[in-house]
Amino acid sequence: MSDLTKINSTHLSRLAYVYLRQSSPAQVAHNRESTARQYALVAKAADLGWPAQQVLVIDEDLGVSGSGIVERSGFARLTAEVALGHVGIVLGLEVSRLARNNADWYRLLDLCGLTDTLIGDADGIYHPAMFNDRLVLGLKGTMSEAELHILRARLLGGFIDWATYEANRSRIAANTHPQPHHSGGAVREGSALLQGLASCGACGRRLRTHYTGRTASPGYHCAGKNIVDGRGIFCLSVGAVQIDGAVARAVLAALAPAGLEAALAAAERLEADREDALTQWQLAAERARYEAQRAERRYRAVDAENRLVARGLESEWEQRLRELEQAKAELARRERERPRVLSAVDRRRLLALGADLQTVWEAPTTTARDRKELLRTLLEEVIVTVFKAEQRARLTLRWRGGSLTDIDLDLPRQKPAIVRTNEDTIALVRRLAAHYPDTVIAGILNRQDRQTAYGHRFTANHVGSLRRQWNIPRFKPPPVIPEGELLTIKQAAAVLGIATSTVHRWLNDGFIGGEQLTPAAPWRIRLTEDLRARFVDEEPQGSLTMYQAMRLLGVSRQTVLQRVKRGELEVIHVKRGKKKGLRIKAIPAQPTLFDLTS
Repeated sequence: MSDLTKINSTHLSRLAYVYLRQSSPAQVAHNRESTARQYALVAKAADLGWPAQQVLVIDEDLGVSGSGIVERSGFARLTAEVALGHVGIVLGLEVSRLARNNADWYRLLDLCGLTDTLIGDADGIYHPAMFNDRLVLGLKGTMSEAELHILRARLLGGFIDWATYEANRSRIAANTHPQPHHSGGAVREGSALLQGLASCGACGRRLRTHYTGRTASPGYHCAGKNIVDGRGIFCLSVGAVQIDGAVARAVLAALAPAGLEAALAAAERLEADREDALTQWQLAAERARYEAQRAERRYRAVDAENRLVARGLESEWEQRLRELEQAKAELARRERERPRVLSAVDRRRLLALGADLQTVWEAPTTTARDRKELLRTLLEEVIVTVFKAEQRARLTLRWRGGSLTDIDLDLPRQKPAIVRTNEDTIALVRRLAAHYPDTVIAGILNRQDRQTAYGHRFTANHVGSLRRQWNIPRFKPPPVIPEGELLTIKQAAAVLGIATSTVHRWLNDGFIGGEQLTPAAPWRIRLTEDLRARFVDEEPQGSLTMYQAMRLLGVSRQTVLQRVKRGELEVIHVKRGKKKGLRIKAIPAQPTLFDLTS
């Protein structure tokens, strides 16, 4: 404590009162450290200069609330001693020990200010007759009363019994985020009913929920991943509609025998809740009446000459009267709006409703959250095991109490994709993939005006996806070109040592043969020894140019080419030198008309 200069000989000649208070007997029994600290203020009074015989302890208010609702004999005796001028200082561990309501607090401040009595707590020593000290004490009293108001609001009008307390603790524990491989967690708003209850039958992990599609169809999946073909896949992934329906039917079937009892309990609980609520408002009105009567008695007991105190008590009395009128009006309104007691007809309706829990479950007013709450009151866990190859699932329901129920459920078979690539296109890709890479195949398909399943032009990625979907092997070029292998024009030109334009020209003129797997596909040329022999580095002896052949045969260029196509004439291509180009092999002498007739 500080401000020891405020203590003078007049204060030391009077008594020092140490006031002790705790709000409830439970605090006195269990919070003994606070009680010991308050009794230690006796030694503090001695340190401040008061002889031991002048230090008195008031402890009869231990276990009594300071809110003003109940009478405190110790505080009343302290107030009387202060008013008589017998007290030099009032010591308390904190000002809230003296009073939890402003009426009692300001009454004590007024009396201490008039009788030159000090007030001390753990923060310092105050003289209520001094402006600054009174301002600080007023703020402390206001905060003390506000703290009591907040505590009352948190308690919702009173205490709860032990069973309700344990139920609340269990619910809070159930709503916390569960540990891995454990069920539980707060109920969410989604339509997946087994959220927090379902677990994987393969690895034991808690299943997670997901929602897919435009309708947000619910489903469950296991976060554990397995490696299949070098890719991670979910341990389990299944739709929730069929599984939720099977579990709901099992729960409703289990509840059917208890339906009537549940309905009766609901009716009785409804009436009891209404009566409890009305009783609370009746008690509030009684409490307001008591406060008003108490304020009236205090006002009438004050000395009329003490106008300051009388004005404060009069204002308090008026405030209590206004609160009483408000409480009476609220009680009258609630009694008018009090629902009638359930009649025999109402009971019959409730019994019928309890007998048809299926209707309650499927009612539009029953939310997914309500259904989840109902499931959690009966089920500890639902183990989901999916047999994908057999298109079925096994559900193991673990009820509260330990019993188990197994449900075998057929899962809907997956329908083939409605949107798919044309069968002819798939067959063509299968043929082309043995000879061409994806880029070339995409070009062939686009030149034939073929489209993907969604109407797009083909790309190499589209072709690759189509191959993987239908298990079509990828093209792999051979490391060495074998004899007689079919080559593209570019490959044939490289092997023969000529330009690609020459190969195209020979194809168009019919000098060499080519193949196409499908229209618009690249030409392929079979590389044989006969074809290799037609391409030479040096001009053979006796070969003719095209012009010489035309003169010798006496025909046009087109006729010479036609005879080459029919195999009547042989052509070669000289790749080097000044005489590079097309040559006709030596033509045997043609018999004349005279040779034929002689």
